[in-house]
Amino acid sequence: MVLQELFVALVLCAVAFAWAARRLRVPYPVMLVAGGGLLGFVPELPPLKLEPDLVAGLSIPVVVALTAIGVHKIHKLVAHERGPGDGEDEPRDRLP
Repeated sequence: MVLQELFVALVLCAVAFAWAARRLRVPYPVMLVAGGGLLGFVPELPPLKLEPDLVAGLSIPVVVALTAIGVHKIHKLVAHERGPGDGEDEPRDRLP
């Protein structure tokens, strides 16, 4: 039961840190790292041991997914700035 309560508390802290980051106009990863560092100094929190494989297995898919979303947004932005007819219809084998 302690693990579930700790998990809920950490999720609520993450939400609070993300909210504070938005209010302070600071990138949320910076605020999450700073907040996590501060939580490390709370003496009442029990030590939490995680397996490295578990952390990698949970974090790597999230990072890959967020990167894919970011690349998709950048591609859409570049396509929008180019506009229709800006090289889309030209043959690719012709030199400029």
